[in-house]
This record gives sequence, structure tokens and C-alpha cells, in this order.
Amino acid sequence: MLWLLHGNLGSPADWKPVMDALRSNAIESRALNLWKYLECCPKSLPEMGRVLCSEIAAQDKHPHICGYSLGGRLAMHAVLAHPPSGREPRSSAPIPAWRMKRNRLPAASRMRNGPSNASPPRGRIF
Repeated sequence: MLWLLHGNLGSPADWKPVMDALRSNAIESRALNLWKYLECCPKSLPEMGRVLCSEIAAQDKHPHICGYSLGGRLAMHAVLAHPPSGREPRSSAPIPAWRMKRNRLPAASRMRNGPSNASPPRGRIF
């Protein structure tokens, strides 16, 4: 299964067009709501990675993880959460250019607002 992680200002609904395309090609996917994992308390990026890896591994023996923005960073931490065993998730963190095009943001505006793969502040995610 392909697990989809939204960005810092996003939600699972951001992945709907992607999930529709995947479904039409018989590819199973699931978009996680990252905010539910922070309801009790803030977590560091490595802590959040361990939580996501455990959650996904409990439901999927051979997961693939894809995220954009903060979701991409968390996908990386989820993969790093466990040493290689042959069953660890694989991750991909695409740059969300499709979203920029959809929102019709001019290139100058995108650059002024920072790169799409900018790192979140150190410490805890919010």
C-alpha cells in the first residue's frame, strides 16, 4: 500500500486527486491525518517518525510512504526509525510543484515564499 503524508498546512484531503488517480490504476493508498498523532502532546521529528513507522507497520507488511513538505520529512524519519530488516517502509518526498501549478502561483512568488522543501524549525512539530 502507498501511505500518503500531507504537509504542515495540509490535511489528508490534499491527496484526493492523487488517490483518485491511483485508484483508477488499481493502486491501494491511504492518506494519514498527521494531526491526530499530535492531539495528546507535541513530538519531535524522530519521535513522530517512530510513531508513524509503528502505526504503518502494524497495518502493512510492505509499505511505501510518500509525503510532501513536512510529510516528506516525516516519511524520512519513519524510514529511519527502524534499522534495515527487509520489511522497512520505503519513502519518497516529492516537491509539491503540482500544488503550486494548481494554485497558479507565479514563479517569483514561489521563490519569495521560500523553497518548497524548506525544513521546519528544529525541535517539536506543531
